[in-house]
Amino acid sequence: MCKSVVIAVWLLLVLSATASAQSGGRRLQLQHADKLEVILSALQDTTFVIGSVIFETESGTIYCDSAIWRKEMRVKLQGRVILDDAEYHLAADSVDYDLLNNRAIASGDYVELWSRRDSLFAVGKYAFYDRANKVFAMRLRPTVYMNYPDSSKMIRVVADSV
Repeated sequence: MCKSVVIAVWLLLVLSATASAQSGGRRLQLQHADKLEVILSALQDTTFVIGSVIFETESGTIYCDSAIWRKEMRVKLQGRVILDDAEYHLAADSVDYDLLNNRAIASGDYVELWSRRDSLFAVGKYAFYDRANKVFAMRLRPTVYMNYPDSSKMIRVVADSV
């Protein structure tokens, strides 16, 4: 009996770790977490992950210390969050990522966003990124570097918001 319970718990963990969220063509898949807890519900399953969390998307990787993942809806990432893909790099203390609309709100003492294609690097305390519409905004006195990372052509702009 005890052995079957252990096998059932292990199977649940394996299935939860390999489950993915499909939303608007975006896929989020949990690759690693030190601890994992799944709350099953008739309305919405929620996964809590803690410790060295890694998610994969079709275009990049997300790293953080912990996350609350509402499958097919939203993931709230906490602690040393890094979203890295071919188009952009985002680092922040916390990120609320809306999987349905492909929008992210990043906040913390230090938020950085690098749009590789646009050669823009922005640093501030609050950022909004809409991937579908390719729109980004920063509030609370951000500093923006244009022509980044070419230091010979780089222009620095400090503003109230961008």
